[in-house]
Amino acid sequence: MKKLMSALLTTLFLACTQSQALADSTNPVRECDARIKSKDELKILNGKIELIFSGSPTLEMIANYKVPNQKEKEAIALWIEEQKKCKQLGDEWFTSARPEWVALIDRAYSDMFFLAADLYGGKINYGAFAKGQVKINDDLKISMASLKQQLRQQDEA
Repeated sequence: MKKLMSALLTTLFLACTQSQALADSTNPVRECDARIKSKDELKILNGKIELIFSGSPTLEMIANYKVPNQKEKEAIALWIEEQKKCKQLGDEWFTSARPEWVALIDRAYSDMFFLAADLYGGKINYGAFAKGQVKINDDLKISMASLKQQLRQQDEA
């Protein structure tokens, strides 16, 4: 996952607050994502999943019909725990976000964690996981656009 949760969380919270100040280098989510990308224990997942969600996996990722082996499962479990830490940091840092935006983000994270659980449990393969990530990302973008329009209309009324 190239820019998984950082892109997701940062983009979403920036859209929620409409503040460029949140894009600064002190963003703890970006720092957390950098730590995830640098973890040696997660390198086994390179080329299989996007550690940092971008919503645009490679063709090789989408076409990967393998399921994780035991070492990869251990890495997936670690990756999820690290993602939860990043989400918590984001929740604490972006306290000014509207509840409607936070609900969308929470749903996307839940969907991603459930998808990762299916991968971990062998119910789906890496390719299905990559496709699921794209769907989560696309659904989130649609929901965000709809909510943004809805809130704009409320503000105008």
